[in-house]
Amino acid sequence: MGLGELTAILPAAVAVVGLVAGWRRPVRAAWIAGPATIVVTIGAVLAERPSSPLTGPCWMVEVAALTVLVLLVVRSAPIRHAVPPVLAVACSLLRFIEPETVLDAVGMCVGIAVVPAVGAGVGLYLRSLARKEQESVRAQRLTLARDLHDFVAHDVSAILAQAQAAHYLAEDGPARDALGRIEQAGLHAMAAIDRSVVALRDLAEDVRAEAPGIEALPAVVDRFAASGSATATLDLDPSATLSGEAATTAYRVVVEALTNIRRHAPAATLVRVAVARKADRVEIRVTNDQAVAAPGLTNLGRRHGGHGLAGLRERVEAVGGRLSAGPADDGWQVLTVIPAATP
Repeated sequence: MGLGELTAILPAAVAVVGLVAGWRRPVRAAWIAGPATIVVTIGAVLAERPSSPLTGPCWMVEVAALTVLVLLVVRSAPIRHAVPPVLAVACSLLRFIEPETVLDAVGMCVGIAVVPAVGAGVGLYLRSLARKEQESVRAQRLTLARDLHDFVAHDVSAILAQAQAAHYLAEDGPARDALGRIEQAGLHAMAAIDRSVVALRDLAEDVRAEAPGIEALPAVVDRFAASGSATATLDLDPSATLSGEAATTAYRVVVEALTNIRRHAPAATLVRVAVARKADRVEIRVTNDQAVAAPGLTNLGRRHGGHGLAGLRERVEAVGGRLSAGPADDGWQVLTVIPAATP
């Protein structure tokens, strides 16, 4: 095999091997195949461009393989990793065509670089499609997580509260034992819901979605009162206005606080929700008359997963507010203070 055949076949073979390897590891393949073919080009130029009948066909195979490799790289990795194969294609014509001037050489390189640039464009398009699909999946997971936490957990906690109340009132016997088993099953179900919420939110980044605000609190409080033995009241100040994100956060704090009352304060008989305007801020206060503290009500440290009062505290702070929980007036209180919306 002469030098002309070698300089024709070698870069094409390197490009094809790089393409095959690039299906699984495109970045590594790009940083090996690109510089390798550039080295062959430099060698061919120094050897005064030996020619061969295989030069044309092998060059076309090389350009096609490197272009597809560029597509694979751009589809899954930062675009800078596509630079080596793009430069390899841009310089490849210098292997068998000698330009008369430097300007001719630059024009020739830029002209052929359009081919891998098209591959890069296709790769970017495919990446955008994949990103949209991922965002859609994230949004679906977050919606499911929110529904599990805000509604399913709320309903299960209501069932649990009624089972606990019936268990307390029932006389010893099979019915009391059955109610005890229902209570334990409800606790296990709540724990399973919590684990599902964590798993779903770990798989999905925070995607903004439309959610109810404080205007939806009357329905939440009414449903809470209807599903248990505790009396629940709502005092909603009409002047308490919040921005969209802050209103959604306030709504979720109230839902979380009511859910925690069902879970951790089943003996509570009176629950009050008050939303009031105080100068330039809005106070959202949820209180109950059971003073027994529970981990779900007291642990407001930062936890990964973004669920519960711990995760909501971060959201409250993100909108410029603060959240606290603790004993108050022989009971328990969750207090949220958020800057009011400016007119």
